[in-house]
Amino acid sequence: VILFVLADARREIRARPGLLVKAATAFAVGLLPYLYLPLRALAGPAEIYGAFLTLEGLFAHISGAQFRGDMHFTSIESIQAAWAALPQVSDHVLALSNPAFVVLGFFGIALLVLSDRWFGWLLVLLGVVNVYFYANYLGDLSHYLLTSWLILGIGLAYAGETIVEMVVQRGGPRLSWVAYAMLILPVVLLASNWATHDQSANHDGEHFTADVFAALPQDAVLVTYWDALTPLSYKHCIEGVRPDVSLRAYDDKALVTCDPVQRPLTDVARRRPVFALLVNDETIEERTGLVRIPVENFTLPWGQRYPQLQRSLYRLVPPDQAP
Repeated sequence: VILFVLADARREIRARPGLLVKAATAFAVGLLPYLYLPLRALAGPAEIYGAFLTLEGLFAHISGAQFRGDMHFTSIESIQAAWAALPQVSDHVLALSNPAFVVLGFFGIALLVLSDRWFGWLLVLLGVVNVYFYANYLGDLSHYLLTSWLILGIGLAYAGETIVEMVVQRGGPRLSWVAYAMLILPVVLLASNWATHDQSANHDGEHFTADVFAALPQDAVLVTYWDALTPLSYKHCIEGVRPDVSLRAYDDKALVTCDPVQRPLTDVARRRPVFALLVNDETIEERTGLVRIPVENFTLPWGQRYPQLQRSLYRLVPPDQAP
């Protein structure tokens, strides 16, 4: 986007070079919230926040280095993955909106390409890049398509504006009221999609956390993953549910700050009951050095607002204690 602005607004920038200074300042101001991290790290504890006291650790967090293992870019296979994801993206957009939104959105983007070439093609490029990143990160996290939704919204607004202009030009000023009639469109979109997006009756998170905590004995340690860890840690750390339990992320970088468990888990398992609740559970024994024993089944979330995958809760024990 920066390169686009430098190219498209080159004459304005040459005439007013101070714009670059103002833009750079605005960009720097947008980064200021990251200063909270080293300030918070000064208060400790060091085992959780210590990395933010070094430039290397701070930049690793800001740049998202911990997520790079799931990113698959700059290869022929990544282009093929993005192309293969197009039907999935199309189905997602149609399922969460309606054909009028999609058709008018693409129509408006096409009009923008014809009337404002630079901006129109920028929107097309950003849409392509967004789908590419979505397909080659994890490929099933639909909230990573928010940029594409925004682009369709821009196209829809421009299509509506163009339609109003055409009606007024052909029918005269007496038809200018049509501009107000366009307000009906977002109302119709809201009403037609309300049931799909309304989550007010979704209490799956409350039920899930209650069931998991009920399955854990006193002083248990639970090793789990991001989707399950977030509601469990909220109940545990913020609301104080089951203060005797300790939560541990399977991914060492996804920390729960209220009760870190010392490593290694093989030592912890000799003092406290250790459990694991994971979607990808094939490598538990390899990564923990403990033997898994099935306890009971749970339906787990995976990138959605509802649980969908059947997995087992395991008790993890040292090899010499395995049955």
